[in-house]
Amino acid sequence: MASPEIEIEEVEDLCIEDKVDALAKAVGALHAKVDRLLAILDSKEHKKMKDRLRIKQKRDEENATQAAAAGKVVVDRLEGTMHTDPRLPYKLWAYIMLEFGDACEFLRWLMNEYIESYYCIRDSRRRMIVRKGNHWKFYLKGCGTEKLVTPADMFGGQTLKCENMLDLVCLRWCHVHVRPIIEHVCNIDRLVHVHQHHKAWNAESVNAECGQPLPLEARWWKKSCRFREKMHASLGVYGEGWIRTSKGSMLIDYDVLILRRREVQVIYQDIASALHDGVANRATHAKWVGACKIQKCVDRGIEAHRAGIKTEAHARFLKSLHEQRDNDPMGPMVAMRMGVELAAAAKEEHDIQKAIEASLGAKPPMEEKVDS
Repeated sequence: MASPEIEIEEVEDLCIEDKVDALAKAVGALHAKVDRLLAILDSKEHKKMKDRLRIKQKRDEENATQAAAAGKVVVDRLEGTMHTDPRLPYKLWAYIMLEFGDACEFLRWLMNEYIESYYCIRDSRRRMIVRKGNHWKFYLKGCGTEKLVTPADMFGGQTLKCENMLDLVCLRWCHVHVRPIIEHVCNIDRLVHVHQHHKAWNAESVNAECGQPLPLEARWWKKSCRFREKMHASLGVYGEGWIRTSKGSMLIDYDVLILRRREVQVIYQDIASALHDGVANRATHAKWVGACKIQKCVDRGIEAHRAGIKTEAHARFLKSLHEQRDNDPMGPMVAMRMGVELAAAAKEEHDIQKAIEASLGAKPPMEEKVDS
């Protein structure tokens, strides 16, 4: 009787093993399905991520193209706030500066214009100079890292201290960005010579010593004395700034006796305040431009710059024609042919513009009939 019992136990053991194997196979099949489902979800998420990146890249390229078309400097990252950038339109800003009547208004406008002249592809909200917490942030050169300075070091705070008045970061910014503008309208050597020898800026002896005046220098010397001394004072000791005092003209220097004078402190207080307003009031900049009628000055400067470019191009063209005439026996014929081609091109452009204006200003036939 013992043998049948043993056989029954063996059958039961085999049944449990079969169930375990079946369960393992079911779990394996379920695991494979889960892996397949996760792979599908991963591929979908990967595709979404690729589409998101592609759309973002396309949007960034379109925004960068629009920014470049608007005249902004498109960069991948911001750097070199305190370094002269040859991509900036310093000459255009020089023409615009000559249209302003107040130097502080120009410095405020210039600071805002400088900040808005850059477009960062990585983050369009970044600006060259911006407030970050209790500090001001700007960018170093080359490494692209941020630099934080206190408000007292940036703009001097509420009251300027004569000990560090000329070491303000905003004056460093003026040295690297306002100096290229002034170099288009004023010869620093002529400025020093005029003040030291007390002569007229366009005297023959001054021209013999410092060379011929710059094309815009006559307009610069026609500006008010207060305007010129504030612009030169914004460069600190690097601009050879001269300030009027009760004892005559005085050269700005690191001498404490000079920096303690009330005239010097008032001018630098105005300069620092104007630069601070240009950074801090970007949200209300358009309103300020409209209230102070700044846009008229800017438009006149842009038109004068265009006229200056045309004049320079005309002078270069005539110079090349004269050189070609003197060096080539066939120069007169070549010059005549080039002149005829330029005249034909100018006439064609004029006719096209006239046709466009006529088409835009023409009324439809139905409207003309109704008006008649």
